Amino acid sequence: MTNLLGNIFSKKIKLPRTKPEELLMLMGAMYVEESNSALENIEELYEKELEINREISSWRESEYIGLKFDLIDEFCALDMHMSGGKYKRSAKELLEEWWEVVDKDSAIETLDWLREEGNREYFHMLYENREKLKGLKVEALREFIKNCYKREIWIESIEEEFGDESFTDEELMRSKFYEEIEEHLLFCEGVEGMLPEFGILAWDMARYIHVTRLCYIAGYMTDEDSWNEINKIAPVCLAHFKDWDSFTRSYIIGRNFWNGSDPEDDIMDICRALNESRTSPWKHFSWRI
Repeated sequence: MTNLLGNIFSKKIKLPRTKPEELLMLMGAMYVEESNSALENIEELYEKELEINREISSWRESEYIGLKFDLIDEFCALDMHMSGGKYKRSAKELLEEWWEVVDKDSAIETLDWLREEGNREYFHMLYENREKLKGLKVEALREFIKNCYKREIWIESIEEEFGDESFTDEELMRSKFYEEIEEHLLFCEGVEGMLPEFGILAWDMARYIHVTRLCYIAGYMTDEDSWNEINKIAPVCLAHFKDWDSFTRSYIIGRNFWNGSDPEDDIMDICRALNESRTSPWKHFSWRI
């Protein structure tokens, strides 16, 4: 009903039209919650129903259908209900500061990178070679760097410090890359046994959805552009993600690899709430299609 009314009264398509699109948009639920406190909004909207019957599984079908419609509207809207000049300016600032996105071309370039490589390719390469790299011997490090380049995996610290120029063993040992890889190997050791088989794919895919939304809000992409980009990641996501628990572990491990384990990172609490709250969309939309 929500989708139908939206399409009748607006030429712009801001809500998903298929179940796969719903699931893809829900991958960015943590960013919607961070911006809009959407879980609280849903709790307030259904306060009376929850007082009468706290067990949503035993609600009448019409009540449950209504809840799912409202979850889609709250968590899946392309613009996150953030339209207008203030939000447009804020989206542009965020995109430029964090992603160097300033127009449609740079938006597509960034989305291509997230879809095809992201942080996961380097992380997975590092994780696969963690035993060979223990001890941080120069020969092993040089071999690792060479293999990354063969697979066209970009190592930011190497590019920033040396560019296309060669470097001596001594320069490598004193480099930022050397410091980073020591920390990264410890990180890999710490997540052994917790990492899903698809690695940190969820980290890149959640950001892909969020960047697409920001580009739409900023006016760099139309709704048609945005849905076209979103549907490009459907095959890989539907093939790998089976439940929200492993998705969350993948996302959090990826975020911690990128940002370090920050106990004050609100996103971690948000992910826990999305997995535990009775009115969370992750409780009511399954990856089983």
